[in-house]
Amino acid sequence: MTDAPRSNRTHLLLWAIGPILELPAVAAATSAFPEVAEAAVFGSPWTEVILAVALCTTLAGVATAWRPAGPSSTSRWGVAAALWILAGVVAVMMIWFFISGRWLVYGILLAHSAVSMFMIAQQVTRARADQHPPAVASR
Repeated sequence: MTDAPRSNRTHLLLWAIGPILELPAVAAATSAFPEVAEAAVFGSPWTEVILAVALCTTLAGVATAWRPAGPSSTSRWGVAAALWILAGVVAVMMIWFFISGRWLVYGILLAHSAVSMFMIAQQVTRARADQHPPAVASR
C-alpha cells in the first residue's frame, strides 16, 4: 500500500476528531444551560437537532471518504453538498455566539467544527470512486 492513501486517511481522521467531540459538547451545553440556549441562534431544541444532524453527516462523510472503492460519484457529491450546507449553518451558529459576546468558547468550538466539516467535504470530493485496493500478490 502506498503512503498517499494512508496519509489521506490520517488527515481525514484528524479533521474528523474535532466535530466528533465539539458538536456534541455544544449540543449538551445548549441542552443543559439555559443561558447558553438563550445565546444560540435557533434556541435549545433546534440547535441540538441541527448539531446532531451535522454530526451524523460528518460521520457519513468520513465513511464515504474512507472507503477507496465505495459509493458512486453522485452519492459522494451529495454527501459533500450536505456537509458544505451544514458547515454553513454551523458557521451561522458560530457567528451568533460571537455576536452574543457571552459564550465565545462555544463559538470557537463551532468555528473549528465548521472548518473541519468543510475539509472533510473536500476530501469526499477528491476521493476517487473508481479507486480499488491493490491486489495482493500470491505465492
